[in-house]
Amino acid sequence: MEATTQVLVDDADIFIQYGPGWVSKTSPGPPSADSTYTMYGTLHETVTQSELSYTFIGSHVEFCFQSTDSNSSFWSFTIDNIPGGNLQSELVRIGSQGIVKNCYETNGALPDGQHEFRIIINASQGQPFSFDYLFYTPSPTVNLSSTDLILTPDNLLFEYGGDWINSTNVNTHWLETTTVNSTFTFEFYGSSIFWFGFLNTSFPKHNYSTVAAFSIDGGEASLITLEDHVPSDLASSTLDGTILAESLLFQSFSYPRGQHRLDVTLLGGVTSEIPLIYSSGMPIPLTLSSLVIQNGTTIPSLLPTPPALPSKSPIPTVTPNTTRGGSRSTANLAVILGCSLGGAAILTLLIIGILCARRKTRSGRFQVGVANSGTSRSVEPFQDAPAPTPVSPYQKGERRPQTQGQFEDEPTEVDAPPSYITGPHN
Repeated sequence: MEATTQVLVDDADIFIQYGPGWVSKTSPGPPSADSTYTMYGTLHETVTQSELSYTFIGSHVEFCFQSTDSNSSFWSFTIDNIPGGNLQSELVRIGSQGIVKNCYETNGALPDGQHEFRIIINASQGQPFSFDYLFYTPSPTVNLSSTDLILTPDNLLFEYGGDWINSTNVNTHWLETTTVNSTFTFEFYGSSIFWFGFLNTSFPKHNYSTVAAFSIDGGEASLITLEDHVPSDLASSTLDGTILAESLLFQSFSYPRGQHRLDVTLLGGVTSEIPLIYSSGMPIPLTLSSLVIQNGTTIPSLLPTPPALPSKSPIPTVTPNTTRGGSRSTANLAVILGCSLGGAAILTLLIIGILCARRKTRSGRFQVGVANSGTSRSVEPFQDAPAPTPVSPYQKGERRPQTQGQFEDEPTEVDAPPSYITGPHN
């Protein structure tokens, strides 16, 4: 089988054109090895008649979806508006809860160039259609620097160490090893790695668990117990072992997009951290069916991000400089300080002017005035009389006591209320 590099297009890609009735769904938990777990944890589902389309530049296309069965009578597809013809089932993956995950490819290669891929669906509530992802073989001229990639296990950039065996089943190809200390090394450009492998239905019944470890850029290794990745529906299966289930065996953290190195080692059946019980049969092999490189540019990653070290930005400091450039910096600082002080002084004068204007307005509002109308004469409050007038404590018409003496003709000075200012009478 020829090694290929294919472009992965997840259902959440913004360039997929969805018709009416599609709903985006997210997996409720973290990535798992259940064979029904979706790529990047997302799906687009419809229960009505609808369609989707995607335009690509390449020569081959495959797509994967979930449904309640593998019946293809309620959907069809076209390439460049021409019926796609016969479909070649690449893999039927039996999942939990009666869900069947199907992957199909076109029967035969397409002419290299631009093509439009379209799926027409006639789904219903009892027979939903859940689109997961598609992938295609790109033309040599396609820029792959910002795309997510699927690599087959015989990629020339993969470095295998130890005893790895080529295995096939119908149209499926993978590499596997049961040899302790077998290694895998791959230098890639991207942000994260997804490792997919096959689990035979006979593994849980007749073989014992094995442990592998992987690391990125020589960091701390993470352990993988392969038995833990066998879906529960496969563990209880009574099939003869000819049915395979592709599962996500592990995925890395999401790192800054760039050059990274992946190292994988099969440790065997027992480690000091995880003691395992041997049983009769062969150990569960470490398998690789495909490797996904996520670039993190078109699809939001659902992977956890390793804790980043806090960045310490240097605090700017000013150092004395006796050169001409240093004098210029000092002069600039003096100008800035002068402008700041001048602005503060102007603001203070402006506030004082406003207060004086308000006081003058109040003075004019309560100015004492005399209004003449006919023979009557009204006196405004707080008006200065032309001449001092004696003040008597008796009202008009009130009898004065005989013993009361005459008041001295002396003016009484009365202060103005605090909020008023009276001026001289003109």
